[in-house]
Amino acid sequence: MDREVLCPEQTATTRPPVFLTGQLDRVTASTGHNPLSVEIESMLAVRYTHAPTIAYHLRDAVLHDGSIYAKNMRHFIGRRTGRAGQVRHIRKGALASSAVGYTYFGHWLRDDCCQYLLAEQAGHPICVFRPSAFEHLPPYASCLRQAWTPMEYAVFGELTIYQDFAQNSLKHQRYRILSQRLAESFPPPLRRDKLIYLRRGNTGAARVVKDEPELINALQRNGFEIVDVAGPLSEIIPTLQRAKLVISMEGSHVAHCTFTLDPGCGLVLLQPADRFTAIHRHWTECVGVGLGFVVGEVDRAAYVFHPEEILRTADLVLSGLA
Repeated sequence: MDREVLCPEQTATTRPPVFLTGQLDRVTASTGHNPLSVEIESMLAVRYTHAPTIAYHLRDAVLHDGSIYAKNMRHFIGRRTGRAGQVRHIRKGALASSAVGYTYFGHWLRDDCCQYLLAEQAGHPICVFRPSAFEHLPPYASCLRQAWTPMEYAVFGELTIYQDFAQNSLKHQRYRILSQRLAESFPPPLRRDKLIYLRRGNTGAARVVKDEPELINALQRNGFEIVDVAGPLSEIIPTLQRAKLVISMEGSHVAHCTFTLDPGCGLVLLQPADRFTAIHRHWTECVGVGLGFVVGEVDRAAYVFHPEEILRTADLVLSGLA
């Protein structure tokens, strides 16, 4: 296996996120991917070291039911399906899929679509089959000029796999490329003057905002428009392209903002107290979007967010962008 560094480790100074006094006191747990202390440290860090982007070149590799095998190495991507399928023979391939992108729409859009750009330069882009496709995958794939044809079984003469999770300068370049491709399908307006509430609703894992109709009414009285992520991409993208600031529940659907918000825009996340994450801190910094958050406490099967706190946080984010 040969190792090629595509982008070295980089250290950057980061802007602190915007949040009101006492918000972190409400946090009780992380999502489980990292300890809570790590998530809070990552959220508050003023300097951050981004890992290198690395290509690993394998010979005589096999894709078999969700994993890559080469000699005594196994690279896991997705769970076994046990489906029978045709075995393809590919001289030179490169993996576009990742384990997190296989599982979460947000990582597929934000990370795997960027990794696809590396893969198409190195060989035939390999996209691993998943039992149920993300609803917005086909229109995004079309707009971003990516095939995402699923594959289950293959034998490779050469295969490149990647370490590509860091929000470094190489990732920034690819964000720009994909933003430009999306803009070719959805020409952006001349002005950014909208305040948007991107409503998660019943999509994805349950993350219910208690008394959300009252919250929506308060936001609408203050000039916000409501966009439902269950709607078609043809409605979501043009509206987000007009957004100066977006408010939304934390979750994969926030990735719709990745290629639609420009540098100088803002994002306010509604963070559940029992699943706090800093995952959005560093991609927003990478693309130049200001970040704020409000923490909602658990009330049975819902989260309590106070409209006045959300609006104050939004004002602070907007004032920091001026």
